[in-house]
Amino acid sequence: SLDIAMGGGYNSNLFAGKTNQSSDFSAQARPDVRISSQWSRHSLEFMAGSDGIAYKEFDSENQLNGYVGARGTLDITRDRKVAGNIRFKSDHETRGEGETFQLFESPVKTNQLESGISVSKRFNRLSFAIGGNVIIEDYDDATLVTSSGNQVVDQDFRDGTAYTLSTRANYVVSPLTSFFVTYNHNWRDYQAERFDSSGSSVSGGLSYEFSQLLKAEASAGILWQDCSGATLDDFNTYSYNASL
Repeated sequence: SLDIAMGGGYNSNLFAGKTNQSSDFSAQARPDVRISSQWSRHSLEFMAGSDGIAYKEFDSENQLNGYVGARGTLDITRDRKVAGNIRFKSDHETRGEGETFQLFESPVKTNQLESGISVSKRFNRLSFAIGGNVIIEDYDDATLVTSSGNQVVDQDFRDGTAYTLSTRANYVVSPLTSFFVTYNHNWRDYQAERFDSSGSSVSGGLSYEFSQLLKAEASAGILWQDCSGATLDDFNTYSYNASL
């Protein structure tokens, strides 16, 4: 399938500045294409898209972003599945977020590669799933505009890799209702070691299916993160989640 969305916008503070604010109009186009299998068993889908934005006056803010990816499911048996996905995305930060601020010549460009795999098994009312996910992020250097000339601002310290291990146990108490518990662990490895950390979360909750297209979940638990750098503090807290 092919979808194309087009539109326009107006930004009253394009450079996210506290003073000397600048405004501009923009035009945007967002095409997306998806190719999906129609097999009775297993599934495979390829996807790609782009997001282009052009400004009337400040062409330094023009962007062309995009992504390409694939995902699929292997039905080994009726109660055992393996799922996987991979996705590459090229993007830009918005002025005022991350390390991109007013005096940079243009927003910082980012590249992200994400991949994951999971295995699930069902035993009558009880089911288990375990999966792993990896996200690799790379940031291009920025150019700082000053009165004495342009200077390159190194962004390599932000490059890093995040690993996540996820587990979930689910028990069906009725055709539409089930209880679940989850345990997740993550490792974050950055170019700048002061940002490295690892942590875990445990939660339990309730899932309810209103229909084949509508499902609600609510859960509560605890999470904690141990930070390696001296500038970051370890923390632990309660967590709450809800989705529809």
